Amino acid sequence: GISGFVNLDNRFALSSNEGIATIKKMLSVIDHRGPDSDGHWHNSSKKIFLGHKRLAILDLSKNGHQPMHSLSQRYTISFNGEIYNHLSLRDELNKIINHSWQGTSDTETILACLDFWGLENTLPKLTGMFAISIWDHKENSLYLTRDRMGEKPLYFVTNSLTNPEFFAFSSDVESFNFFKGFRRKINEKSVSALLQMGYIPAPLSIYHDCYKINPSSVLKLSLSNLEISFSNYWDQSEKFNAKLFDDAEFSDTNIIETLEKKLKTVITNQLISDVPIGAFLSGGIDSSLIVSLMQSISNKPVKTFSIGFTDKQFDESVYAKKIAAHLGTEHHELIVDPNMAMNVIPSLPSVYSEPFADSSQVPTFLVSMLAKEKVTVSLSGDGGDELFCGYNRYLYTYKLWKYIQLMPMSIRRLISSGLLTLSPSLINSLARIATFSNSKVLNFNLGDKINKGARSLNSESILDVYFELIKIGEDKNLLSDHYSISSEYSKHLKDIVTDNPIEQMMYLDANTYLPDDILTKVDRASMYHSLESRVPFLDRSIVEYAWKLPMKYKYRAGESKWILRKILSKYIPPELYIRPKMGFGIPIGEWIRGPLNDWANDLLNKKSIEDVGVLNFKYANQLLKTHCKGHRNLESNLWSILMFQSWALSKKDF
Repeated sequence: GISGFVNLDNRFALSSNEGIATIKKMLSVIDHRGPDSDGHWHNSSKKIFLGHKRLAILDLSKNGHQPMHSLSQRYTISFNGEIYNHLSLRDELNKIINHSWQGTSDTETILACLDFWGLENTLPKLTGMFAISIWDHKENSLYLTRDRMGEKPLYFVTNSLTNPEFFAFSSDVESFNFFKGFRRKINEKSVSALLQMGYIPAPLSIYHDCYKINPSSVLKLSLSNLEISFSNYWDQSEKFNAKLFDDAEFSDTNIIETLEKKLKTVITNQLISDVPIGAFLSGGIDSSLIVSLMQSISNKPVKTFSIGFTDKQFDESVYAKKIAAHLGTEHHELIVDPNMAMNVIPSLPSVYSEPFADSSQVPTFLVSMLAKEKVTVSLSGDGGDELFCGYNRYLYTYKLWKYIQLMPMSIRRLISSGLLTLSPSLINSLARIATFSNSKVLNFNLGDKINKGARSLNSESILDVYFELIKIGEDKNLLSDHYSISSEYSKHLKDIVTDNPIEQMMYLDANTYLPDDILTKVDRASMYHSLESRVPFLDRSIVEYAWKLPMKYKYRAGESKWILRKILSKYIPPELYIRPKMGFGIPIGEWIRGPLNDWANDLLNKKSIEDVGVLNFKYANQLLKTHCKGHRNLESNLWSILMFQSWALSKKDF
């Protein structure tokens, strides 16, 4: 992890001793991200302070210690992540210049590239996951940048983008609690987004004056004129628009073999490590493919890790175990009972320094804990769904819109208003009576689905339908300020060229849900256990090739992720992985009604809500009562509310 700040000449200025004490405190928050060593540096004028917490992966010696200076002394860097092509970059440099290497770390490679090519030409050459801070002594400027897809986090705080009075950055927002000038004030716009989506989208953070740096973005702070500017070193929309080729020239076999070869190359590069390495294995297509290719490359059994549940409705461990046995991996599993999972929940605010409400964060935390017992690096299958059309909701939205648009808008609005007058609770109750099965109907939630469908009828486009379907809840009665997240999300689509709505949904998820939910979930859970997680599907070569592929390689003959299935079938019999998609969930709704009920009531009682001072107590309490009585299944909406309250109350001591 990294932290740092600019010590400006104003009322927030720090002496040298105060600056050192501050950077040490900021680093202490991210100790779990780098427990092996730490370091800090400041320039002679004491204007720039950089700090680093190291999880040693490459070059375990002191030659990998950070912050690190380039040979020319022009650049000083504090860097979190891995550059998978750093050895090839060294080879490239060695052919041009006679560089005197001090060690074998990728940090030193970045600095050598900066010395020779400069920042603008170096960043496009880097392949990996990273959050980087660079002080350019010659330009008197600080640069902050993030990897292309947003695997590694990077936040900054400032009161202004022009002539700022304070500026700091870190891998974790909690570091800013120790930075003079920053005042913690909850951003209701961010809470609104959280209640609707379950996460806070970049560039927002939970606090005012605190922001996430967008993936592939570069922030420059010039101390000469105190101006902050932004640029991008990679344009995902450009790669998306560069559709492959006249695909009639290529056979299915050619395309399949090309992607397989690219994945093998990427995984080979990501297996470079000076510490033990393994992989998460859920038993689904994506993780099974990554493990299959890892094992085909490795000359010894790959260490694999999976989580199982005593509740068979959520348990995929049996499939993971069969796949591991077929491939011959060294498999490790943890079977989780409800108490074990629920014991994790009170610690979630310290794992996710912002409120975060994807309930699969709990099993992700547990599988990371399991993996850390054996390895320091673990590969995952994340990204496959967004790049290769893996989510059922893409096809469901497409089919629903086909029927909706057959009706004139005036008729749709009339039907919608009529259906919305019906109580979801009443419909659920009637459905229970009609089927004579309380448990089935509680899961079926007919009334809630009709309510969601009724709202979808007012949609003016297929993307409006999609936004309605992916929203986990409403915020309008819980907050005084509503954030129109759908209009913000639509901006991601303005630069892409496609008439295919499924491709639009995939691209939208790759720019929002993937970095701000999926990658956030995995990074925070794994790094809490000082475990580095690598994501082969998000290597630039795979992303760029996936966007080029025509849709027929992603969805064909009723099969999603068609090309991934074809590659996987070379390694695993189809009967081991062909089954309905389960996800990585836990029975949060049942737990809120049962063993978590006291915890939920404590968080949503009048005093707790008034202590935080953001949510409407009456409405939040009504949602909890409605859910606990079994009238509606509001687990997703409630989980976001509970995660916010739990997080906010845990920060009251600051």
